[in-house]
Amino acid sequence: MLDRRVIALILMLCLGIGLLWWNWKAPAGVPLQAGQPMTSSQRYYQDLGGIWSSFSSLRQAWTEMSAAGKKPNGQLMLPASQEFKVAARSFRLSPEWSARTMLLVLDGVEGEAEVYLNGADNAHLVGTIAGSGGQDVLEIPPAAFRYEEDNILLIRLSKTRDTALFSVPGFEGGRVLGKVYLEGVTESSLELVNLNVAWEGTTAKVSLETAVKHHSFMEQGPWTVRAVVSDGSALVAEQELVLQGDNSREQAANLVLQIPEARLWSPGAPFLYQVYLTVANNKGDRDDLAFPLGLRSLVMAEGKWQLNGEGLDIHGVEISPEEQFLIRSTGQIETWLSEKKEQGVQVVYFNGPVPDEMWLQAADRIGIGIWGEWPAALRPVERLPEFAAMRPLLTMGALHPSLWAWTVGKGLDVRADPKVKAYLHQADQETKTSLAFYLRKEGADLQGFPQERSPELKAGKIQGPWGEVVLGTRKEQGARWPDAPVAAAGWAGLASVVWLFNVRAVQWRYKEIGEKKPKRRLRNAWFWHGAAVLVRMGTLAGIITDLGYRLPSDLGPWFPNSWPLLNLIQAQSPWLWWAVLTGIFTLLRLIQVGIVAPYLPGSPHPLGLVFWLERRYRWNVAAALIWALAPLGIPLLFALGAYIIFSIILTPWRVSDIRRAGGRYKPFFLVPGIAGLVLLGVVLYWGKDLVFLVRFLLMA
Repeated sequence: MLDRRVIALILMLCLGIGLLWWNWKAPAGVPLQAGQPMTSSQRYYQDLGGIWSSFSSLRQAWTEMSAAGKKPNGQLMLPASQEFKVAARSFRLSPEWSARTMLLVLDGVEGEAEVYLNGADNAHLVGTIAGSGGQDVLEIPPAAFRYEEDNILLIRLSKTRDTALFSVPGFEGGRVLGKVYLEGVTESSLELVNLNVAWEGTTAKVSLETAVKHHSFMEQGPWTVRAVVSDGSALVAEQELVLQGDNSREQAANLVLQIPEARLWSPGAPFLYQVYLTVANNKGDRDDLAFPLGLRSLVMAEGKWQLNGEGLDIHGVEISPEEQFLIRSTGQIETWLSEKKEQGVQVVYFNGPVPDEMWLQAADRIGIGIWGEWPAALRPVERLPEFAAMRPLLTMGALHPSLWAWTVGKGLDVRADPKVKAYLHQADQETKTSLAFYLRKEGADLQGFPQERSPELKAGKIQGPWGEVVLGTRKEQGARWPDAPVAAAGWAGLASVVWLFNVRAVQWRYKEIGEKKPKRRLRNAWFWHGAAVLVRMGTLAGIITDLGYRLPSDLGPWFPNSWPLLNLIQAQSPWLWWAVLTGIFTLLRLIQVGIVAPYLPGSPHPLGLVFWLERRYRWNVAAALIWALAPLGIPLLFALGAYIIFSIILTPWRVSDIRRAGGRYKPFFLVPGIAGLVLLGVVLYWGKDLVFLVRFLLMA
């Protein structure tokens, strides 16, 4: 009879795991609208955003996408806030594209991306991207495409250890938060590398650092590069230069345009010029780019932000990742920014993801400041971002007058390593067109950094001598398991009934564990003690499940959107997690006792021994009752604490029971010891992260 119960438990656990696997689903996300790229009259353009197919592996993606007549099941939209492992889509190109080099542009990639075209092996690998939220471009030769036939593009995303504290490298999954498109360019194409504005009185000197890239044929020059600035009604500045061929694939072409009596961009008058860049050779090949340009000066002087020479008393608000995605998905960006501006907000702080072009373009038109973050929150020094990877973000500040500031470091311990201080100083030098800030904990040492560049994060605000940015309020996440109060109340009732019958049951002795023909009262006692084991394990599993669904994935400004694994767990059914955890905990308890049973007098049956030992755990019913009181305001951690405390307090009685039976209690620590070694391995793996986190918590 006892053996059948163990088999039934294992079968139920397997069933729970199977149901969890069968119903496994990716975290829900929202499709996102995307901004427009720099316009060009000469380039071919094809938007690849929209419906993509989602897969769990690269092989599956290629097999199903290339199978004739087979329609893939899973779908997602790109761009989107939803994470995915592998995404694929088919598209067609007309033959006129065959004479052009293709540029695949991906904006807002979070994770390490591998891009494949028309195959899933290394021969078809287009390139890899270590995404940091900016724009990444992959060049694809025209021979890699099929014309007037289906082409299959595949993107595989995985985590890098640079993403956040306690991240797992190689864990598949990531996001594409920006536009995805193809551009067909001529043999020589333009790329804007950087843009700087210097002032001589009222004359603006606009320095355009561009690159002329030569593809495929490498025809000899000369090439004429021309830049024109218009105010919408007349040409106000122009310059051109001639490049001679030097057999290189890329040539720098730097132009300086002087705009006399330049009109300034400001929140009160967000005026934008138009810039036109062209490159052409004497054979008629031509490429061009056009983009808006706002001229403003922004510096930190006398502890204040100085915009166009006027001091600002900053009043800003934070926008969380979830708000960013929801507003962008519904197309309400301009409405939301306009409302904030009318309320007197000057700066919107983007916590977490880099602000997309749609936000920046709207802010440019409306006249409101944007404060973004580099992916540098709470990182050990060896995982601080490389400045080369931040170049696209730095260029954004020059192209968008609304991008006023970057947080280049957050929660870093400047005392722990001189490299941190060197990094912050270099970041301050690199962010020429925007202001660079380092966010510190309340009371943390400035270590030589000016106070206006090192604001404190305290009392729900980022505070500096120049003003403040009000942070949003994080909401309780218990609604992720809306049935938790009902589950807790029902379980507390069941636990109380089992506890009552256990109290009334006969107190059976150790020698009765192996009774062949037990009396009715003894059989009843076995039954209720066995039920108590399941109820106790279920109580622990239920509390842990409820806690897991209450944890927010966005833990505020220090940990913005840093827990993708938690999002994945919370996307599954809490009822299945509860059932699976109950089975696992019960099985571990049986294993723990089963290892010890052969060494005790009489070699009692492990399941009977578990039932007999359960007498000393009956008062853990208090944990179930406290769990049920959570909706009344009792912290859920109190329930977990009660379970742990009762388990510790009753340990001497359990030890005494085993010794009176003639055994030793030390073998009972074998399974917990193994679990402790596993935990130690995890601690060692994330050792630097833990040390960093402890230093951060103690920072003052």
